[in-house]
Amino acid sequence: TVNANASYGLYAVQCELAFTPDTMKGRWEVKGNGNGIASFYSQLTFDGLDVADSKRWGMLAYYGDCSIKDSTFIRNGSGGIRSYYNRLSRVEDSTFTANGGWALAHYGKDGQYYGYKDGTRGWHEGVQPAAYRGYRVTGNLGGGLYLSGLQDDALDMRQLSIRDNAGTGLYLRDCQLTLTPQDQEQLEITNNGTGVYAYRGNVSLDGFDVQGNKNWGMYSYLCATSV
Repeated sequence: TVNANASYGLYAVQCELAFTPDTMKGRWEVKGNGNGIASFYSQLTFDGLDVADSKRWGMLAYYGDCSIKDSTFIRNGSGGIRSYYNRLSRVEDSTFTANGGWALAHYGKDGQYYGYKDGTRGWHEGVQPAAYRGYRVTGNLGGGLYLSGLQDDALDMRQLSIRDNAGTGLYLRDCQLTLTPQDQEQLEITNNGTGVYAYRGNVSLDGFDVQGNKNWGMYSYLCATSV
């Protein structure tokens, strides 16, 4: 348990760490810190993590590999997870609720990642597809899922429930994406402020039910859009 620290619960730079039921002898609680977890140029694995009541972000994951499974992000002030130009971003079977901003904000760049490779820090090829599977994004005070700078081959998104968020359920910025039920199976976007917001880029939606949202089902601005 890491609780009630003014700055960070965990701050990791160039680390290779695994927090799992085997290494932690149960679930790990990170609660009431300034930011729950901050990771830079690291390779981190979390299985059974509970991050709650951070004043700012539940997790900041920058320029590395981050894999999260069976975890919860609840009531974090600025948002749940901010994933920033990582080589690998994976979240599976987890829950995001009552966070103040975005439940999860992912930033990508043309199939590249920023980090160390062969001793050199900079932009490199070889980014892995962002894998967001089987998790629930419900009742967040901001928005649901924010994706920036992603293309079709850089995203694996399926079995998500994005509902009852005060803001936008799915926000796509500068993305080149075609979303179909075959590729993004069981994607639910219901009862949000706005269902889908597409800003710049090129976005195609085929065969989705986007319903019950308070404002727009889909809002497209400066974006080539096909529905």
